[in-house]
Amino acid sequence: MQFAKSIMLKRSRFSFVKACCPVLLLSASLAATAQDNSPYSRYGLGDAMPNSNITTRSMGGISAAYSDGISINFNNPASYSGFFASKEARSKKLESGRVVLDVGININNRTLIAPNTANRFTSSDLLFSYIQVGVPLRKNWGLSFGIRPVSRISYLVNRGERLKDPSTGLNIDSAVTQFRGSGGSYLPTIGTGFSIGSLSLGVNAGYIFGNREATTLRSLINNDTTL
Repeated sequence: MQFAKSIMLKRSRFSFVKACCPVLLLSASLAATAQDNSPYSRYGLGDAMPNSNITTRSMGGISAAYSDGISINFNNPASYSGFFASKEARSKKLESGRVVLDVGININNRTLIAPNTANRFTSSDLLFSYIQVGVPLRKNWGLSFGIRPVSRISYLVNRGERLKDPSTGLNIDSAVTQFRGSGGSYLPTIGTGFSIGSLSLGVNAGYIFGNREATTLRSLINNDTTL
């Protein structure tokens, strides 16, 4: 699912910044309230998130040569030179342009099945994929910035077992061990691209940050019912 919005820009960009604030808050809320459960995210940095624009995902992930004026291909910064802009007739100053706000949201549906049992766990989650802003600086020269998740950690696993007396080998109390984890990593980026004739060049810069929180809890259950 993709939401793309274009805003015509003439003199002031302050109104656009105000319009972006509710979208940023909504994206942060979606990422914070999602309740997916992926046991495989216990390992490494977690589950890898898609790293391309939703438009290019529908084309098998081909993004090297894709350029579109109403979406942002952050995998190819040279495409930023294609943002719509027009210049004044007597100078090289920007007369008008189209700012692009590109927001991606993933809808995941996951079902966990316990082997040899009828137990099933199903979750449908709405997860933030990316938010990107594209701004034309001049004709054939654009700037883009945004943030996207790189990996996600979210799991809650319970393991039950019966403890044995090491001296006799007889079953004694039961124990339930809970493995719980959350967190992930994010990549904010900023880049620029420009074109000279039929040649387009661009560069992106970013910084990965994040956190990982893993907790293991064990509860003992007294199975002795005698007084």
